[in-house]
Amino acid sequence: FIEGNNGRVLETIDVLSEYLDVQKGGLELYLTGATPTIKDLTHMEKRDLTFAEKLGMPFVLVVLLFAFGSLTAALIPIMLGGMAVVITFACLSLSGYQDFDIIVPSVVTMIGLGIGIDYSLFLIMRYREELQQNDSHQAIAIAIATSGKSIFLSGLTVMISLIGLPLVHAKLFLNLTVGTFAVLFILLLLTLTFLPSLLCLLGHRLNSFSIPFKKKTNQRKYLYRWTKHI
Repeated sequence: FIEGNNGRVLETIDVLSEYLDVQKGGLELYLTGATPTIKDLTHMEKRDLTFAEKLGMPFVLVVLLFAFGSLTAALIPIMLGGMAVVITFACLSLSGYQDFDIIVPSVVTMIGLGIGIDYSLFLIMRYREELQQNDSHQAIAIAIATSGKSIFLSGLTVMISLIGLPLVHAKLFLNLTVGTFAVLFILLLLTLTFLPSLLCLLGHRLNSFSIPFKKKTNQRKYLYRWTKHI
């Protein structure tokens, strides 16, 4: 904060607007201190994170398209990861816990999108395999009993491993623990409740909007051959 010409306390935006004409006279003006620095870092972080998401998501979508051969199935993991991130920050905001370091939102977003895509990828692939031989209800039951169990144990293991981070007496580690723990918890809930319901509702429509040039291959047969080879 700074005292203005008229005696009132000026905030950062007021300082810039009040003294902007100083730069026109050949004198460059820079703000320093905690508030301007944090403001600039936050702006840069949001800009870089948005650029990274715009750059990375098309590649993720292409990989999922080739993995599933269907646009509908490829969009679901991305949607689930995005939902988990949004719900996580909404819950943290409603709980009143907003004392985050500027790097925490980026890390939580990255982990939420990445792990959300992975978890849903495992469940969808197993569901599609079972759907070839069973109806949608039986297929999702088998998928949950196999891949769903692995997803639950994986998420639980990561959440337990985060307990040791707050032992480091640093605010950054505590915030990372809270944010990561929350997004993992939301991801497990969505993957084991919302996603199975959505897959069961879609049924064989999960394979709609298929890629015309992707040939249907027996992936299990090729993986079996690779295992025998190595």
